[in-house]
Amino acid sequence: FNKMSRQLEQLSEKESMMVQQQQLAELGEVTRGIAHSLRNPLHTVGLLSEAATHAQSSEELQRMLSQIQQKIVMMDKSIQSLLTLSSTQVDRTHQVPLNAIIQDILLELSINGSKPVISFVMPNVKPGENLVVAGAESEIRSIVHAVLINAVEATPDSGTIDVTLTQEHEQHVIIVRDTGKG
Repeated sequence: FNKMSRQLEQLSEKESMMVQQQQLAELGEVTRGIAHSLRNPLHTVGLLSEAATHAQSSEELQRMLSQIQQKIVMMDKSIQSLLTLSSTQVDRTHQVPLNAIIQDILLELSINGSKPVISFVMPNVKPGENLVVAGAESEIRSIVHAVLINAVEATPDSGTIDVTLTQEHEQHVIIVRDTGKG
C-alpha cells in the first residue's frame, strides 16, 4: 500500500510538472505572436520616421507623420488586445465593424511593404454600409490579423491574396484566398 501511495504521489507530481511545461510552452507561443505583431509596426514606424527626416515637401512629411500615428494606434490596439485576452471579464457586446478592421489591417500591411497584391471586395454589401458583429474588437482584430499575416507569409511576392467580406443570411463571412502553396 505504501509503495502504491508513493507511486501515485510521484505520478501526480509528474503530471503537475507536465501541465506546467505545457503552460510554459503555450505562454512562449503567445509571447512570440505578440512580439511578431508589435515588431512589424514598430519597424515601420522606424522606417517612416527616418524617411520623414528626408521629406521633400511638407505634404510628404505630413503624410509620413500621419502614417506613423496610424501605426502607433495599431500597436496600441495590439497591446489592448493582449490586455483584453488576459482579462477574465471580456465584454463581447460591442458592435464591431468588420470592414473597418479588415481595411485597417490591409493598411498596416501596405505600409509594411507587403509584396503580394491584396484585393478586398464586399460583393453584396452596399457602398458605405458597415457589416458589424457583436464581440470584442481586440479578439476579432487578432483573429483576422493572424489569418491575413499567414496568407502574406504563405504567398510569394508575385502572388495575390483575395479578401472577400459578404453577408449571407444572418451571418458575415470573411474569405481569405492566397496563391501560396498548401
